[in-house]
Amino acid sequence: MIIKGRIDNIFLLGIVLLLPLFFQLMKMLFEEKSTIFTVLTYLIVLLVIIIKKRKISISDLIILVVMYSFFGLNYLIFPETRYYFTHGEMTSVFVFFVPISVLLVRHIENWYLFDDVNYPLSLIAIVFGLIISINRVGHSIHYMEFSYAMLPFLIIIYLRIRKAKSLLSIIVFFIGLIEIISFGARAPIIILAFYIIAFEAIRTDTKRNTKLLVMTSILICSVIILFFSDFIVLKLSELSLFKNSYFLWNLQRGRLLEDSSRDAISLSCISRLRSMGIEVTGIFGDRRYCAGVYPHNIVFEILMSFGWIFGVPTLLFLFWIIIKPLLNKSTREVTLFLIAALFLRYFVSGSYIIEGKFWIFLFAIISIHRSNIYGGKQSDFIENNTTLPNVFYSARRVNRI
Repeated sequence: MIIKGRIDNIFLLGIVLLLPLFFQLMKMLFEEKSTIFTVLTYLIVLLVIIIKKRKISISDLIILVVMYSFFGLNYLIFPETRYYFTHGEMTSVFVFFVPISVLLVRHIENWYLFDDVNYPLSLIAIVFGLIISINRVGHSIHYMEFSYAMLPFLIIIYLRIRKAKSLLSIIVFFIGLIEIISFGARAPIIILAFYIIAFEAIRTDTKRNTKLLVMTSILICSVIILFFSDFIVLKLSELSLFKNSYFLWNLQRGRLLEDSSRDAISLSCISRLRSMGIEVTGIFGDRRYCAGVYPHNIVFEILMSFGWIFGVPTLLFLFWIIIKPLLNKSTREVTLFLIAALFLRYFVSGSYIIEGKFWIFLFAIISIHRSNIYGGKQSDFIENNTTLPNVFYSARRVNRI
Protein backbone atom coordinates (compact mmCIF):
# COMPACT_ATOMS: atom_id res chain seq x y z
CA MET A 1 0.00 0.00 0.00
CA ILE A 2 1.38 3.42 -0.97
CA ILE A 3 0.46 6.28 1.35
CA LYS A 4 1.26 9.87 0.52
CA GLY A 5 1.53 11.72 3.75
CA ARG A 6 1.45 15.30 4.82
CA ILE A 7 4.88 15.87 6.24
CA ASP A 8 5.08 19.57 7.09
CA ASN A 9 4.47 18.92 10.82
CA ILE A 10 7.20 16.27 10.89
CA PHE A 11 9.58 18.49 8.93
CA LEU A 12 8.98 21.39 11.34
CA LEU A 13 9.68 19.10 14.29
CA GLY A 14 12.94 18.10 12.62
CA ILE A 15 13.87 21.78 12.37
CA VAL A 16 13.08 22.24 16.07
CA LEU A 17 15.39 19.32 16.92
CA LEU A 18 18.09 20.87 14.74
CA LEU A 19 17.93 24.23 16.54
CA PRO A 20 20.32 23.33 19.43
CA LEU A 21 23.09 22.53 16.94
CA PHE A 22 22.27 25.64 14.94
CA PHE A 23 22.44 27.78 18.09
CA GLN A 24 25.80 26.32 19.07
CA LEU A 25 27.11 27.11 15.61
CA MET A 26 25.77 30.67 15.86
CA LYS A 27 27.31 31.04 19.33
CA MET A 28 30.66 30.02 17.92
CA LEU A 29 30.37 32.46 15.01
CA PHE A 30 28.76 35.49 16.65
CA GLU A 31 29.60 35.15 20.37
CA GLU A 32 27.81 38.04 22.21
CA LYS A 33 25.05 38.44 19.63
CA SER A 34 24.09 34.76 19.77
CA THR A 35 21.55 35.22 22.61
CA ILE A 36 19.52 37.77 20.66
CA PHE A 37 19.75 35.53 17.61
CA THR A 38 18.50 32.55 19.62
CA VAL A 39 15.48 34.44 20.97
CA LEU A 40 14.54 35.76 17.53
CA THR A 41 14.85 32.29 15.99
CA TYR A 42 12.60 30.75 18.65
CA LEU A 43 9.97 33.46 18.09
CA ILE A 44 10.10 33.11 14.30
CA VAL A 45 9.71 29.30 14.43
CA LEU A 46 6.84 29.63 16.92
CA LEU A 47 5.16 32.23 14.71
CA VAL A 48 5.48 29.97 11.67
CA ILE A 49 3.89 27.09 13.59
CA ILE A 50 1.00 29.26 14.82
CA ILE A 51 0.38 30.66 11.31
CA LYS A 52 0.49 27.16 9.83
CA LYS A 53 -1.94 25.99 12.49
CA ARG A 54 -4.40 28.73 11.41
CA LYS A 55 -7.07 27.55 13.82
CA ILE A 56 -6.28 26.48 17.36
CA SER A 57 -8.71 23.84 18.61
CA ILE A 58 -10.57 23.98 21.91
CA SER A 59 -8.68 20.90 23.10
CA ASP A 60 -5.36 22.65 22.42
CA LEU A 61 -6.47 25.68 24.42
CA ILE A 62 -7.68 23.52 27.30
CA ILE A 63 -4.38 21.65 27.47
CA LEU A 64 -2.39 24.89 27.39
CA VAL A 65 -4.58 26.45 30.10
CA VAL A 66 -4.24 23.33 32.30
CA MET A 67 -0.46 23.23 31.88
CA TYR A 68 0.12 26.92 32.56
CA SER A 69 -2.31 26.77 35.50
CA PHE A 70 -0.32 23.85 36.91
CA PHE A 71 2.92 25.84 36.66
CA GLY A 72 1.19 28.90 38.09
CA LEU A 73 -0.18 27.02 41.10
CA ASN A 74 3.27 25.65 41.83
CA TYR A 75 4.65 29.18 41.69
CA LEU A 76 2.04 30.42 44.17
CA ILE A 77 2.01 27.47 46.59
CA PHE A 78 5.78 26.93 46.81
CA PRO A 79 7.39 30.40 47.03
CA GLU A 80 10.82 28.96 47.88
CA THR A 81 11.13 27.58 44.33
CA ARG A 82 10.04 30.72 42.45
CA TYR A 83 13.59 31.58 41.50
CA TYR A 84 13.79 28.55 39.20
CA PHE A 85 10.62 29.53 37.33
CA THR A 86 12.28 32.72 36.10
CA HIS A 87 15.41 30.95 34.89
CA GLY A 88 16.20 31.32 31.17
CA GLU A 89 15.66 27.64 30.41
CA MET A 90 12.15 27.70 31.90
CA THR A 91 11.35 30.78 29.83
CA SER A 92 12.05 28.82 26.65
CA VAL A 93 9.87 25.97 27.97
CA PHE A 94 6.95 28.33 28.74
CA VAL A 95 7.18 30.44 25.59
CA PHE A 96 8.35 27.93 23.00
CA PHE A 97 8.45 24.22 23.84
CA VAL A 98 5.10 23.85 25.58
CA PRO A 99 3.19 25.64 22.76
CA ILE A 100 4.92 23.76 19.94
CA SER A 101 4.47 20.45 21.75
CA VAL A 102 0.72 21.04 22.08
CA LEU A 103 0.08 22.80 18.76
CA LEU A 104 2.48 20.84 16.55
CA VAL A 105 3.78 17.57 18.01
CA ARG A 106 0.46 16.40 19.49
CA HIS A 107 -1.12 16.49 16.02
CA ILE A 108 1.50 14.48 14.11
CA GLU A 109 -0.18 11.36 12.72
CA ASN A 110 2.16 9.87 10.12
CA TRP A 111 5.16 9.21 12.32
CA TYR A 112 6.27 6.42 9.99
CA LEU A 113 7.63 9.12 7.65
CA PHE A 114 9.80 10.75 10.31
CA ASP A 115 13.16 9.27 9.34
CA ASP A 116 12.62 9.75 5.58
CA VAL A 117 11.50 13.35 5.90
CA ASN A 118 14.27 14.37 8.28
CA TYR A 119 17.15 12.53 6.60
CA PRO A 120 18.19 15.72 4.72
CA LEU A 121 18.16 17.62 8.04
CA SER A 122 20.33 14.85 9.49
CA LEU A 123 22.93 15.52 6.80
CA ILE A 124 22.80 19.22 7.67
CA ALA A 125 23.28 18.29 11.35
CA ILE A 126 26.44 16.36 10.47
CA VAL A 127 27.76 19.37 8.54
CA PHE A 128 27.00 21.67 11.51
CA GLY A 129 28.72 19.19 13.81
CA LEU A 130 31.77 19.02 11.55
CA ILE A 131 32.14 22.82 11.51
CA ILE A 132 31.75 22.98 15.30
CA SER A 133 34.19 20.10 15.90
CA ILE A 134 36.91 21.55 13.69
CA ASN A 135 36.59 25.12 15.03
CA ARG A 136 35.71 24.53 18.68
CA VAL A 137 39.11 25.56 20.09
CA GLY A 138 38.68 28.88 21.88
CA HIS A 139 34.88 28.66 21.91
CA SER A 140 32.59 27.68 24.79
CA ILE A 141 30.80 24.68 23.25
CA HIS A 142 29.12 22.45 25.83
CA TYR A 143 30.27 18.93 24.99
CA MET A 144 27.24 17.20 26.50
CA GLU A 145 24.58 19.35 24.85
CA PHE A 146 26.36 19.03 21.52
CA SER A 147 26.39 15.23 21.77
CA TYR A 148 22.72 14.99 22.77
CA ALA A 149 21.77 17.38 19.95
CA MET A 150 23.52 15.08 17.46
CA LEU A 151 21.92 11.89 18.78
CA PRO A 152 18.47 12.02 17.03
CA PHE A 153 20.10 12.64 13.66
CA LEU A 154 22.66 9.87 14.03
CA ILE A 155 19.80 7.48 14.79
CA ILE A 156 17.93 8.66 11.68
CA ILE A 157 21.04 8.10 9.57
CA TYR A 158 21.42 4.60 11.02
CA LEU A 159 17.81 3.88 10.03
CA ARG A 160 18.63 4.98 6.48
CA ILE A 161 21.63 2.62 6.47
CA ARG A 162 19.50 -0.34 7.54
CA LYS A 163 16.53 0.41 5.28
CA ALA A 164 18.13 1.84 2.14
CA LYS A 165 21.65 0.31 2.28
CA SER A 166 23.14 3.71 1.41
CA LEU A 167 26.95 4.05 1.21
CA LEU A 168 26.65 7.80 1.74
CA SER A 169 24.71 7.16 4.95
CA ILE A 170 27.42 4.81 6.23
CA ILE A 171 30.12 7.41 5.62
CA VAL A 172 28.06 10.21 7.16
CA PHE A 173 27.15 8.04 10.16
CA PHE A 174 30.80 7.40 11.01
CA ILE A 175 31.62 11.10 10.57
CA GLY A 176 28.85 11.93 13.07
CA LEU A 177 30.06 9.22 15.44
CA ILE A 178 33.59 10.66 15.31
CA GLU A 179 32.15 14.10 16.10
CA ILE A 180 30.38 12.82 19.22
CA ILE A 181 33.41 10.85 20.41
CA SER A 182 35.65 13.88 19.88
CA PHE A 183 33.50 15.85 22.32
CA GLY A 184 33.25 12.86 24.60
CA ALA A 185 29.86 12.78 26.33
CA ARG A 186 29.45 9.18 27.48
CA ALA A 187 25.69 8.77 27.74
CA PRO A 188 24.80 9.67 24.10
CA ILE A 189 27.33 7.12 22.82
CA ILE A 190 25.97 4.43 25.14
CA ILE A 191 22.37 5.32 24.21
CA LEU A 192 23.25 5.10 20.51
CA ALA A 193 24.73 1.63 21.05
CA PHE A 194 21.64 0.61 23.03
CA TYR A 195 19.36 1.85 20.25
CA ILE A 196 21.21 -0.08 17.53
CA ILE A 197 21.03 -3.33 19.49
CA ALA A 198 17.37 -2.81 20.49
CA PHE A 199 16.35 -1.81 16.96
CA GLU A 200 17.92 -4.92 15.44
CA ALA A 201 16.30 -7.07 18.12
CA ILE A 202 12.74 -5.77 17.57
CA ARG A 203 12.72 -5.66 13.78
CA THR A 204 9.95 -7.71 12.25
CA ASP A 205 10.63 -6.89 8.58
CA THR A 206 13.72 -9.09 8.30
CA LYS A 207 14.09 -12.84 8.18
CA ARG A 208 15.18 -14.64 11.33
CA ASN A 209 18.46 -15.74 9.76
CA THR A 210 19.24 -12.18 8.66
CA LYS A 211 18.52 -10.84 12.12
CA LEU A 212 20.69 -13.54 13.68
CA LEU A 213 23.53 -12.66 11.28
CA VAL A 214 23.29 -8.94 12.12
CA MET A 215 23.16 -9.53 15.88
CA THR A 216 26.10 -11.95 15.66
CA SER A 217 28.09 -9.40 13.64
CA ILE A 218 27.38 -6.71 16.24
CA LEU A 219 28.48 -9.08 19.01
CA ILE A 220 31.72 -10.04 17.21
CA CYS A 221 32.56 -6.40 16.46
CA SER A 222 31.90 -5.48 20.09
CA VAL A 223 34.18 -8.26 21.35
CA ILE A 224 36.96 -7.23 18.96
CA ILE A 225 36.67 -3.57 19.99
CA LEU A 226 36.71 -4.51 23.67
CA PHE A 227 39.71 -6.81 23.18
CA PHE A 228 41.73 -4.07 21.47
CA SER A 229 40.13 -1.19 23.39
CA ASP A 230 43.32 -0.10 25.17
CA PHE A 231 45.24 0.11 21.90
CA ILE A 232 42.36 1.85 20.08
CA VAL A 233 41.82 4.38 22.86
CA LEU A 234 45.55 5.11 23.11
CA LYS A 235 45.91 5.77 19.39
CA LEU A 236 42.75 7.90 19.22
CA SER A 237 43.87 9.95 22.21
CA GLU A 238 47.06 10.86 20.36
CA LEU A 239 45.03 12.58 17.63
CA SER A 240 44.37 16.30 18.18
CA LEU A 241 40.67 15.84 17.39
CA PHE A 242 40.23 13.47 20.35
CA LYS A 243 42.70 15.09 22.74
CA ASN A 244 39.96 16.52 24.97
CA SER A 245 37.46 13.67 24.63
CA TYR A 246 35.83 13.06 28.02
CA PHE A 247 34.62 9.67 26.76
CA LEU A 248 38.13 8.44 25.89
CA TRP A 249 39.56 9.94 29.10
CA ASN A 250 37.13 7.90 31.21
CA LEU A 251 37.60 4.82 29.05
CA GLN A 252 41.37 4.93 29.59
CA ARG A 253 40.87 5.03 33.35
CA GLY A 254 38.19 2.35 33.46
CA ARG A 255 35.56 4.86 34.60
CA LEU A 256 33.16 4.73 31.67
CA LEU A 257 30.14 4.08 33.92
CA GLU A 258 31.42 5.89 37.02
CA ASP A 259 30.86 9.47 38.09
CA SER A 260 31.73 10.50 41.63
CA SER A 261 29.71 13.75 41.53
CA ARG A 262 26.58 11.95 40.26
CA ASP A 263 27.06 9.25 42.90
CA ALA A 264 27.12 11.92 45.62
CA ILE A 265 23.94 13.50 44.24
CA SER A 266 22.22 10.11 44.09
CA LEU A 267 23.09 9.43 47.74
CA SER A 268 21.58 12.80 48.71
CA CYS A 269 18.42 11.94 46.76
CA ILE A 270 18.09 8.52 48.38
CA SER A 271 18.55 10.08 51.81
CA ARG A 272 15.80 12.57 51.04
CA LEU A 273 13.41 9.89 49.79
CA ARG A 274 13.89 7.89 52.97
CA SER A 275 13.09 10.83 55.21
CA MET A 276 10.52 12.92 53.34
CA GLY A 277 7.41 11.01 54.46
CA ILE A 278 4.33 12.38 52.69
CA GLU A 279 5.78 15.86 52.12
CA VAL A 280 5.25 17.49 48.72
CA THR A 281 7.67 20.25 47.73
CA GLY A 282 6.40 20.98 44.20
CA ILE A 283 8.30 21.55 40.97
CA PHE A 284 11.98 22.32 41.70
CA GLY A 285 11.47 21.23 45.31
CA ASP A 286 14.20 18.65 44.77
CA ARG A 287 16.88 21.32 44.24
CA ARG A 288 17.37 22.22 47.89
CA TYR A 289 18.33 18.63 48.69
CA CYS A 290 20.91 18.45 45.87
CA ALA A 291 22.94 21.57 46.73
CA GLY A 292 20.98 23.64 44.21
CA VAL A 293 21.48 21.25 41.28
CA TYR A 294 19.00 18.69 39.97
CA PRO A 295 19.06 14.94 40.74
CA HIS A 296 20.15 13.92 37.21
CA ASN A 297 17.49 11.23 37.33
CA ILE A 298 13.86 11.69 36.35
CA VAL A 299 12.59 9.13 38.89
CA PHE A 300 14.31 10.91 41.79
CA GLU A 301 13.23 14.31 40.49
CA ILE A 302 9.53 13.45 40.20
CA LEU A 303 9.39 11.65 43.56
CA MET A 304 11.25 14.43 45.39
CA SER A 305 9.05 17.11 43.81
CA PHE A 306 5.62 15.50 44.08
CA GLY A 307 6.18 13.13 47.00
CA TRP A 308 5.11 9.54 47.28
CA ILE A 309 1.41 10.42 47.03
CA PHE A 310 1.54 12.18 43.65
CA GLY A 311 4.96 11.09 42.40
CA VAL A 312 4.30 7.35 42.20
CA PRO A 313 1.07 7.71 40.15
CA THR A 314 2.86 10.21 37.87
CA LEU A 315 5.68 7.76 37.20
CA LEU A 316 3.29 4.85 36.67
CA PHE A 317 1.30 6.90 34.16
CA LEU A 318 4.47 8.04 32.36
CA PHE A 319 5.86 4.52 32.04
CA TRP A 320 2.45 3.15 30.99
CA ILE A 321 2.08 5.56 28.05
CA ILE A 322 5.64 4.69 26.99
CA ILE A 323 5.41 0.90 27.34
CA LYS A 324 2.03 0.51 25.61
CA PRO A 325 3.19 1.62 22.11
CA LEU A 326 6.38 -0.44 22.59
CA LEU A 327 4.20 -3.55 22.82
CA ASN A 328 2.47 -2.70 19.53
CA LYS A 329 4.39 -3.90 16.46
CA SER A 330 3.18 -0.99 14.33
CA THR A 331 4.32 1.69 16.79
CA ARG A 332 7.34 -0.03 18.31
CA GLU A 333 9.98 1.37 15.95
CA VAL A 334 9.08 5.04 16.24
CA THR A 335 8.57 4.73 20.01
CA LEU A 336 12.04 3.25 20.39
CA PHE A 337 13.43 6.15 18.37
CA LEU A 338 11.71 8.71 20.60
CA ILE A 339 12.85 6.97 23.78
CA ALA A 340 16.48 6.82 22.69
CA ALA A 341 16.67 10.23 21.04
CA LEU A 342 14.67 12.30 23.53
CA PHE A 343 14.00 10.48 26.80
CA LEU A 344 16.69 8.10 28.08
CA ARG A 345 19.06 10.93 28.94
CA TYR A 346 16.85 11.95 31.88
CA PHE A 347 17.92 8.86 33.80
CA VAL A 348 21.55 9.98 33.84
CA SER A 349 21.66 13.72 33.13
CA GLY A 350 19.56 16.80 32.66
CA SER A 351 16.34 17.88 34.32
CA TYR A 352 13.14 16.93 32.54
CA ILE A 353 11.21 19.99 33.69
CA ILE A 354 13.57 22.53 32.06
CA GLU A 355 14.35 20.53 28.92
CA GLY A 356 12.33 21.24 25.80
CA LYS A 357 12.97 17.77 24.42
CA PHE A 358 11.10 16.17 27.30
CA TRP A 359 7.92 18.06 26.43
CA ILE A 360 8.38 17.17 22.78
CA PHE A 361 8.80 13.52 23.77
CA LEU A 362 5.75 13.54 26.05
CA PHE A 363 3.40 14.93 23.42
CA ALA A 364 4.95 12.76 20.70
CA ILE A 365 4.03 9.69 22.75
CA ILE A 366 0.55 11.13 23.29
CA SER A 367 0.19 11.67 19.53
CA ILE A 368 1.13 8.02 18.91
CA HIS A 369 -1.66 6.98 21.27
CA ARG A 370 -4.07 9.27 19.38
CA SER A 371 -3.35 7.82 15.94
CA ASN A 372 -2.73 4.40 14.46
CA ILE A 373 0.49 5.01 12.56
CA TYR A 374 0.36 2.14 10.09
CA GLY A 375 -3.31 1.38 10.20
CA GLY A 376 -4.72 4.84 9.59
CA LYS A 377 -6.94 5.69 6.66
CA GLN A 378 -5.22 7.03 3.58
CA SER A 379 -7.44 10.11 3.63
CA ASP A 380 -6.08 10.99 7.07
CA PHE A 381 -2.65 11.47 5.54
CA ILE A 382 -3.47 13.35 2.33
CA GLU A 383 -6.07 15.90 3.37
CA ASN A 384 -5.06 19.56 3.49
CA ASN A 385 -1.76 18.74 1.80
CA THR A 386 -1.18 22.12 0.17
CA THR A 387 0.60 23.88 3.03
CA LEU A 388 4.09 23.26 1.59
CA PRO A 389 5.38 22.85 -1.97
CA ASN A 390 5.29 19.38 -3.51
CA VAL A 391 8.98 18.92 -2.80
CA PHE A 392 8.08 18.53 0.88
CA TYR A 393 5.81 15.54 0.26
CA SER A 394 6.93 11.96 0.19
CA ALA A 395 5.60 8.55 -0.77
CA ARG A 396 6.66 5.41 0.99
CA ARG A 397 5.54 1.82 0.85
CA VAL A 398 4.10 0.72 4.16
CA ASN A 399 4.04 -2.97 5.00
CA ARG A 400 1.68 -4.03 7.74
CA ILE A 401 3.75 -5.94 10.24
